Amino acid sequence: LLNEAGEAESAGRYVDALAAFGGAISAAPEDGAAYARRAQLFDQLGHPDLAVADYRVAARLNPGDATLHKGLCLGLALSNHDLDGALAACNTAVKLSPNSPDALSARGYTQLRRAAYAEAEKDYLAALALSPAAPSEMFGFGVAIIHLGRAKEGRGEIASATLDSAGVISEWQN
Repeated sequence: LLNEAGEAESAGRYVDALAAFGGAISAAPEDGAAYARRAQLFDQLGHPDLAVADYRVAARLNPGDATLHKGLCLGLALSNHDLDGALAACNTAVKLSPNSPDALSARGYTQLRRAAYAEAEKDYLAALALSPAAPSEMFGFGVAIIHLGRAKEGRGEIASATLDSAGVISEWQN
């Protein structure tokens, strides 16, 4: 069923992929892989609110997987539903993978959503130390420091982020 879901997803048949993931989950409800892959598909389709439930289960079944905790963090932050839960998931992801710019960036984004701009600045700085030319992290860092009263520096950081990645603006708008 997971292979069937993967083939359907690759072919752009997302309804079939979701049905196959559902079948895989029914067949093996204690296997976190199907939950994780369906959550990722929901993310890809722009439905972080639907991904959250699957990330919760997948993270419970695989508590040592930082990627699942990061996915849960971002899903909650993007749906603006449970920002305290998002922060807890991000903290777990960072604890499991402290040198992951993705986990740090997700926590930075969550801190922005929580209006904790100084904490967001710290997380984005740490992510940029690990991945210096990452446009999304540069953009988030710029947003954080604008909110901290350093507008000129923040606009410069955002401008730098968009030099090589014009799509970063639409990603942040979405």
